[in-house]
Amino acid sequence: MKLQTFTTQVLKLHSGFWTGDIDRVPNTRALERLCDGTGVSPERARATGLAAYEGLLWEAYKSLGPMAWLTPIGRNGRYRELYGQQYCRRCLEEDGRPYFRRKWRLAFNVLCEAHGTLLQDACPLCGAPVEFHTGDFGQRLLEFECQITRCGFCRGDFRQWTGNVDRFASHQLVDFQRSLNEAIKQGFHDGLPGARSYSHLLFDGLRHIVQLLCSRGRFVRARDVLLASNGLLSFEMNLDTRWQKFEALRVGDRAFVLDMARQLMCNWPSVFVELCRSSRVSSSYALRYPNDLPYWFSSEVKWYLEDRDYAPCDEEREAVRSYLIKNNLSSTRNNINRWLGVSSVSKLIRKRSDRVTRWNPRGPTRS
Repeated sequence: MKLQTFTTQVLKLHSGFWTGDIDRVPNTRALERLCDGTGVSPERARATGLAAYEGLLWEAYKSLGPMAWLTPIGRNGRYRELYGQQYCRRCLEEDGRPYFRRKWRLAFNVLCEAHGTLLQDACPLCGAPVEFHTGDFGQRLLEFECQITRCGFCRGDFRQWTGNVDRFASHQLVDFQRSLNEAIKQGFHDGLPGARSYSHLLFDGLRHIVQLLCSRGRFVRARDVLLASNGLLSFEMNLDTRWQKFEALRVGDRAFVLDMARQLMCNWPSVFVELCRSSRVSSSYALRYPNDLPYWFSSEVKWYLEDRDYAPCDEEREAVRSYLIKNNLSSTRNNINRWLGVSSVSKLIRKRSDRVTRWNPRGPTRS
């Protein structure tokens, strides 16, 4: 039976069911009918969708709109225009019943951990985006074999080896991606910064790092220094202005960016801080305002890269003032500033203060 016929006549769904992203928007009616016909529990059926990553990869899941770490597929009716669906040729070949893994829709999964090769995001024969639901479109006679591995454009097999598609990744990148997937499975990871408490905090900070590496702002200087340390001179990728810059890249480019992010997260925050200092990137360019970043990232950036005078808040000034009054000490503005360790309005104090040179020569001199 053809897939569209099965969808409308057996599952009793509307004919436009395949125009949506079924991984993102779970159809309750379809899940109920599939569970009744296959004997699978409702909990197991719901776990096949991306919503199961809520609380692990994202703090809150949303079924509509762009999301971090989720590769866009670019829907145009029942067809796809972007290369958001990935797969491993060898995994599909070894499967008794081929199926596309849920984690292949996540942007940081750029390789197969079992085979050590980069994933593919297009048909190996015609280069069209992967559409596993169009394998039987336009076919009058159906083969007995499942059509899920067939390309809807050229009828080629995704499992077919063309001689130049198996690209192996470094062992360091394989171990790094394996650690990320382990953090999602158990909700934390002792060996990664930020994942010791909640894994979604790790991914919030990691995505900010890859967004910095894909930006055209001040952090370009840090990226060029990192490339030069690896013996590379340029960063030739199709980077647009959309929010999902990293997720919209092809799998090879994402693997390249993720490997740079891996280098920055090694011995955190030493490598990242040294790179920013050598390229004169201060905290104002490494942080994101006004959105909050996880503490494991923002605290280290502010501590090592913030290059401005300390400015106490009103609550701190009021606490010092109350302490001075309680102990019968002078509570003038100058004395409060002295207790807080900031500059005083007194010329005498300004003359006595030692001048400290900032690490970033672009900033003014601290007095």
